[in-house]
Amino acid sequence: MLGRRIAARQPPPTCLPELRRALLDEWCNIPQDQIDNLILSMPRRLNDHSYHLRDALMSVKALINLKKSV
Repeated sequence: MLGRRIAARQPPPTCLPELRRALLDEWCNIPQDQIDNLILSMPRRLNDHSYHLRDALMSVKALINLKKSV
């Protein structure tokens, strides 16, 4: 969210102090309803990521088992 907002700035920040100021400005300009929606979506987001992590771990386990059998 913040990355897209910073990338859309014209002109973009060119040094660390400008980037810091831009991040603070954009952080303060996020509408409260957008923050609320992000918070409410966290259980779904965490659940989605847990499925991806489980799939990745199962793939690694399968590769380890395959290597052991060779």
